[in-house]
Amino acid sequence: MQTWKGGVKTMSKCDKMIELNWEKSDEKIAAAKQAIRRMLEEGDRISVPQLMKMTGLSRGFFYKNPIVRAEINQALEQQAGTIAPRWNILDKAMGGRIALME
Repeated sequence: MQTWKGGVKTMSKCDKMIELNWEKSDEKIAAAKQAIRRMLEEGDRISVPQLMKMTGLSRGFFYKNPIVRAEINQALEQQAGTIAPRWNILDKAMGGRIALME
């Protein structure tokens, strides 16, 4: 609850804690989005365990936060067409090596 004290708007301790929690949450969301974008740019496969390592955030954060979860889902949809072709190229190369060995 905000009150006026001497012409200055003051916040209760509870309001300050809530505001700090929102700021921390926004920072975590930004860090998660940045990690997801970095993985996309580098062509790395998006996975929650990898995002956990990169950001230090918990598994639950990535699954329970609707903003981050939507970002992950969107990134996975983008990758659906890019990851598989790389695997196909590797499979063809390995198939060629196997044929040579035989």
